[in-house]
Amino acid sequence: MILSEVIAGHPNAHILLLDPHNEYARAFGPLAEVLNIDNLQLPLWLLDYQEAVGVLVRGGTAQEQEAQAIILKDAITRARRRFAPDDLSASSITVDTPVPYKASDLLCLLDEAMGRLENPDTATPYLRLRSSLDIPWRRSSAVSCGSRSTASRSR
Repeated sequence: MILSEVIAGHPNAHILLLDPHNEYARAFGPLAEVLNIDNLQLPLWLLDYQEAVGVLVRGGTAQEQEAQAIILKDAITRARRRFAPDDLSASSITVDTPVPYKASDLLCLLDEAMGRLENPDTATPYLRLRSSLDIPWRRSSAVSCGSRSTASRSR
């Protein structure tokens, strides 16, 4: 196979082979790092709004899921605006603008919005979104939810 020859001649080469039918995984043996649906990790900000809704909105009636989607749209937009570079106007950033954001910012924004609620019964969609976002690093380290200045942004 041609790729085997390329790898033999360039052992430090990185080759990306899309294999939708899983036909080549065994061909490269230990030289291959096989990524699939079980081990592929993508950053949350890479998803567009509809994809984020598909991943994060869970449980409840159709009306409750719609409420979660609306809350998520606002939180993602605000998180993208919080992390945007200075040369990009915040008002020009939408939920689908390709600007990265931190999952920790998204959690903080959900917490802040939930904290402003006067009726605890209305917190359910926020709690469901939070449980979808609750990941191990969140439980193991404290995350500051204060406003972030340009100087404190780390990418």
